[in-house]
Amino acid sequence: MDKTQRIHFLFTGYTKGTLSHEELDELLVWLYDAKEEEITALSLPLHDLWQQAKDGKLPSTASRVNWENVYRTVMQSDSGAVEIPVQGNRWKRRWVTVAAAVIGIGLFVVVYFFGPGATRKEIAQQPVEKNRLPENVMPGNNNAVLTLSGGEKVVLDSAADGRLAEQGGTEVVKLKGGQLAYRAGESRTIVYNTVSTPRAANYQVTLSDGTRVWLNAASSIRFPTVFSDTARHVELTGEAYFEVSKNKQAPFTVLVKRSDIQGGNMEVEVLGTHFNVMAYEDESTVNTTLLEGSVKVKHGNASELLQPGKQVQLSRQSGKLSNAVANVNMAVAWKSGYFYFDKDNVQSIMRQVARWYDLDVRYEGEVTDMLFSGKIEKRLPLSGVLNLFKYEKINFKIEGKQLVLIK
Repeated sequence: MDKTQRIHFLFTGYTKGTLSHEELDELLVWLYDAKEEEITALSLPLHDLWQQAKDGKLPSTASRVNWENVYRTVMQSDSGAVEIPVQGNRWKRRWVTVAAAVIGIGLFVVVYFFGPGATRKEIAQQPVEKNRLPENVMPGNNNAVLTLSGGEKVVLDSAADGRLAEQGGTEVVKLKGGQLAYRAGESRTIVYNTVSTPRAANYQVTLSDGTRVWLNAASSIRFPTVFSDTARHVELTGEAYFEVSKNKQAPFTVLVKRSDIQGGNMEVEVLGTHFNVMAYEDESTVNTTLLEGSVKVKHGNASELLQPGKQVQLSRQSGKLSNAVANVNMAVAWKSGYFYFDKDNVQSIMRQVARWYDLDVRYEGEVTDMLFSGKIEKRLPLSGVLNLFKYEKINFKIEGKQLVLIK
């Protein structure tokens, strides 16, 4: 039985409700890792079923996974890892704790890694308890505030589509789907606008040169409504993904102003490329991740030239730049509507959760030093994300705008 036949078999078993736990695990792993060409190679009925799954139109299968059995198996493993063989298939997946779930086929796979202070024996002996998950805390949406050159503010979520203003001869237009675009006219008067997203929101802006910018939650970008012929400068706080329109005569520069970083501001200079800058003030580093083209990251007298697939980190504490191979999928997952964790601790995950669900986080008791990896859709309610911590005896409660973690 080849791979395509195997997937047909698993899909058929899923629709009939006859899959074993092992076969369900196999199907979930394939759904998570499937490439577009593998999906299009399916027969038409199965492709339709895949589309239904993506749209959340299939029932949940989470209740059919024996979580306690999977948890016990991994906790009792001497190595802290377990090989899970897939029946009828040559390939295997090495996981360290495995918990796969489908929430309306909003798939996430969670892998737990042991932290330096946690022992398998201690955790394995603890009874598994169900968390009290906060319900009805919904995710963010597409919204931002536009600040015009004269100080007037426009709430873009409630503004009607169409022409919003004229700024120095440049037309400001809200497009259908919640996007902002700048259309330069014959006048070249340079004035500045700012687009800011609150927590629990993101937004997309097309600048006058055609550069597209995606703003993450709690971020802002300040930019001229029309660029000069020799330079293109914007200022960023928070996080944004850029697809820069090529113009060799006018380099594009992103200025990150962070008063808390040793050595002052950081600049990212490009000619035309795709990259992400994460510069939140509550994070210990400013990360610039390159997907396409090339960029130069400058800080003080130091600089790093990035190649695709690489990331430069600027340390807040030391003010030093470091260059490393990037987890590109993780860096830009937010733009595609996902949380993506890669051996992250609870505090790091909660910072992202706080921005997207507009909450402040408070900890009561000792915080686990376990590390978590996974991919979760950002459109889920808060309770869906907090399932990450299902087996760590972490409980939660909501007090006003605070999410309280209780260990």
